[in-house]
Formats: sequence, C-alpha cells, structure tokens
Amino acid sequence: MLVEVIVYIAVFVVVIGLALSAFYHFHMQSAYLRRNAEDITRTLKAGERWRDEIRNCSEVEIIAEPNANILRLATEQREILYTFQEGKVWRKELPDGRWVAVLKDVKSSEFQSETEDQVNSWKWELELASQQKIVRKKPLFSFMAVSGRSGSAQ
Repeated sequence: MLVEVIVYIAVFVVVIGLALSAFYHFHMQSAYLRRNAEDITRTLKAGERWRDEIRNCSEVEIIAEPNANILRLATEQREILYTFQEGKVWRKELPDGRWVAVLKDVKSSEFQSETEDQVNSWKWELELASQQKIVRKKPLFSFMAVSGRSGSAQ
C-alpha cells in the first residue's frame, strides 16, 4: 500500500513537471509572438508615416555623411531628416526640432532612390533585430513611395 502511494506521488510529480515545462514553453512563445506583433505594428506605422511624408514633399535627397546617410525631405513649410544610427531610426523636423527615435531595435536600414520610366521612387528597406536565438523568418520590411509633386526627386 505504501509503495503504491509512492508510485502515485512519483507519477503525479512527473506529470506536473511536464505540464509546467509545457506551460513555460508556450508562455515564452506567446511572449515572442506578442513582441513580434508589436514590432510589426510599430514598423508599419513608421513606414506609413514615411510614405505620407514622401508623397507630400517637394524635394527628396540622400545626404552622404561619414558615419551615416541622411534622407532629407523638403516641403514648402519644413524639412524632415531621417537617419539610421545605433540600432535606431531617427527623425528630425527642421528648423528647430530634435532627433527623435521613431524605431528601435533595428538591425539595418537603408534608403534608396530608384528610377523607372522617368518616375523617381524611393525605397526604404529595413530589418528589425530579432530577440530570439533561432529565427525562422527574418523581420524584413520594404516601403516604396513616390513624391506627389512634380520635379521632386534628385
């Protein structure tokens, strides 16, 4: 009788251990999923803001700096600068604005100009830094925009 109780207790401990292990694993995966969804939402909002600013600008140019490239967007009222440094995408409104991080945990970010059929378009490619050790899909994003005003791209 005592042996049966000890066996039942041992089986109960093993089942509880397996259940807690499974719970911990799924809890961590849920946290990764939630974090990834938040990162995707933040990135899409930043990309849509960037596209909207490109559409409303009268002049777009990439300024090559020694340690970073700066994307300059000019409208009649203001200038907006974008750059990538220290794992963040920064935005600044001139003349009196300050640099504000619009995206953090970014692995790479690049602004490119593309010309096709006499239409200049702008492309923003970025990769988010992953917090997982094993990544099945890299978090890559590409945003394309065309300025809405004539004679806008250089």
